[in-house]
Amino acid sequence: MRTDAGTASERQRQAFLENVRRALGQTRSNGSAAAAGTGERTNARPVQPENNRERAAQAKSQDNALEVFCRRAREAGMTVVRCGSPAALGEEVRGLLRRLGATAVLLEDDPLLRELGVAEAARGAGAQTTSGGGAAAALAADVGISAAAAGLVETGSVVLTTGAGRSRLGSVAPPVHLTILPAARLCRDWSELWARVAGGPGVELPALVTLVTGPSKTADIEMTTVIGAHGPLAEYVFVVG
Repeated sequence: MRTDAGTASERQRQAFLENVRRALGQTRSNGSAAAAGTGERTNARPVQPENNRERAAQAKSQDNALEVFCRRAREAGMTVVRCGSPAALGEEVRGLLRRLGATAVLLEDDPLLRELGVAEAARGAGAQTTSGGGAAAALAADVGISAAAAGLVETGSVVLTTGAGRSRLGSVAPPVHLTILPAARLCRDWSELWARVAGGPGVELPALVTLVTGPSKTADIEMTTVIGAHGPLAEYVFVVG
């Protein structure tokens, strides 16, 4: 039997997901799957990329790298916000969490997030923050916040790695995921990316490297795209610098 506490928790969850839909410009009429926790349904086809040679040429331009990355990340379905300073980042974090009505935020225990004051910004929006806590904390979080190891310009992907204080759960369990990406960590192509991730002789490789290119989606059944089936409904990238 469902308890009153369980019913209240479900109402809070549905209210939060409704805030997410509003932030993404979606409505319930777009499909009821998200409200049921199985993802937002759409028949839209993915954006067709330029040919590989053209993509590589655009990514090689250092001056153009940030612009190209932002465009490709948006084409992949991510919401990209450029923040010129740590102060601007704090304002954007607070604004996002307030719009979503987020009350529980899971952060990686990462030096970059500490340096930029991301936890303080989240608490300034009225959210409770935690680092660690395992699966229970990840499943209870409204928003997960990660620090990007890199950004791949060629595909518009953010690159996440696991390690001490950096669990993959925070990027897949909450319905909304936010990645903080310093512009200095942009890599123009795969060669630059693996050189950054490998870190050079004597540096231990991360146990897991994940490239995030848009929100979680699948089209296994009748070629109908379902967003949020195996991970977040929404992916945000805040680029700093």
